[in-house]
Amino acid sequence: EAFGNAKTERNDNSSRFGRLTKLYFAKEQKKNATPVTVGGELDPSDGNDEDETSTVPVCSLVGSSFEIFLLEKARVVAHSKKERTFHFFYQLLAAPFSFKENLFKGFGSATRDSFRYVEDVDTEIIGGMTDAEHFDKTISALKTFGIEGEELHTLMMALCIVLQ
Repeated sequence: EAFGNAKTERNDNSSRFGRLTKLYFAKEQKKNATPVTVGGELDPSDGNDEDETSTVPVCSLVGSSFEIFLLEKARVVAHSKKERTFHFFYQLLAAPFSFKENLFKGFGSATRDSFRYVEDVDTEIIGGMTDAEHFDKTISALKTFGIEGEELHTLMMALCIVLQ
């Protein structure tokens, strides 16, 4: 949520990403099948005779795919006065001095006011936790997925560059 959610005027933790599910079907023709209309009854005026052989298309689900994408990439660089960009930028700026300084010399003392994209917000508390507390929770979650050490450092550096 830290990377895909943001504070909006309506919601402190609004999802800014979308989900798309695609279903894949195979179509084949079935012989001796009876076409069915809504309600399960054939229209007697359609000329079909129950003794005639008919062919109708039949679809079978053969697979699916799921995609997640950001809906509001522009939110990184612009948001209204009462909103915030993606949570993680605020969390990163609330991180301990030593963590930030290890990313880039001079970044340790950076605050929200140091960056145009994240300045002018009215809160540091989302869901009853400060941005610093959320930062610790996010780093812990990333470590759960094996993102730590050099991988974590590279990810954080990339996010710092986006703030520029």
